[in-house]
Amino acid sequence: MSIQTDDFDMSDLPPAKRVMSTAPASPREEAIERALRPKLFDDYVGQ
Repeated sequence: MSIQTDDFDMSDLPPAKRVMSTAPASPREEAIERALRPKLFDDYVGQ
């Protein structure tokens, strides 16, 4: 009996470019972020 695993070795592939930024991708994303956050200190209580 042997254990077989998938081969996840990706050392032969070039590193992928990763796009990371703190800037919002769109104005809509920024509006959604603001809508999700509590507006008042009392809204934070109980979280």
